[in-house]
Amino acid sequence: MVALDLDETLLQSDETISPRAIAAARECHRRGIHVVLASARPLRSVAAYVAQLEIDGYCVALNGTVIAKAPDVEIVHTAGIATELAREIIAACRDIEHDNLFIETPLDYAVDHIDSDVELYIRMTGQRPLYTGDLRQWELKDVCKINLRVEGPPYQAAEQLKKWFGDRIHIVTWEGPWSWIEVLAGGTSKASALQWLSDRLGIERQRTLAVGDQLNDIEMLKWAGTGIAMGNAHPEVMAVADWVTASNDEDGCAIALERFVLQRSESR
Repeated sequence: MVALDLDETLLQSDETISPRAIAAARECHRRGIHVVLASARPLRSVAAYVAQLEIDGYCVALNGTVIAKAPDVEIVHTAGIATELAREIIAACRDIEHDNLFIETPLDYAVDHIDSDVELYIRMTGQRPLYTGDLRQWELKDVCKINLRVEGPPYQAAEQLKKWFGDRIHIVTWEGPWSWIEVLAGGTSKASALQWLSDRLGIERQRTLAVGDQLNDIEMLKWAGTGIAMGNAHPEVMAVADWVTASNDEDGCAIALERFVLQRSESR
């Protein structure tokens, strides 16, 4: 089984997949190897890239909280946040300074209000939020992720949430001019999703390969039999990888598949 992150891994900077990467993924699939796209993106967005590869199989979306057969988007497993815990988290977020609150379910999402990030999400998915307004009033069923947008570094707010909720939650942080904190159910990650999927498919962990670039890929690379970091990866991702390939704009993902799966020694 091969697990590939999307953004800045399989996808080039223009969010396309190179012909070489498409060919490598298709050849893996032709040989009977499960090619699993594993992303923080929403399910329909991930499934659309599976369709572009013209393969069928499984994909992992929303940072490991949803597994589906693709490209048909048939959900086979979810690892969401219990309704009562979701209510607690949303209430606690009122005590953390933030700019927006965003909830994702397997196929939909709800927001506190529409802003530029939500508009970007609408363009990416083609979907408008199912609900807009005070999220404490929403039904909070099938919650996969609770996303908190904060100004500046997200770490202090993330530590506060960890202090309040402990191992009941798992946190992923994204840093930038506007930073995001993703709150997942405790123990949930791309790695936990791949473990569930490998158990379902009867695949030994040692016979898996994962490729990624960001902090949310660390668990996945450490879990896999072989973990590959992109040449453009975060330094902490490179530190846990078994090998570092070229960047996403230099066909690094294709090179990794050719070298370690298709065993083409001339790669890179």
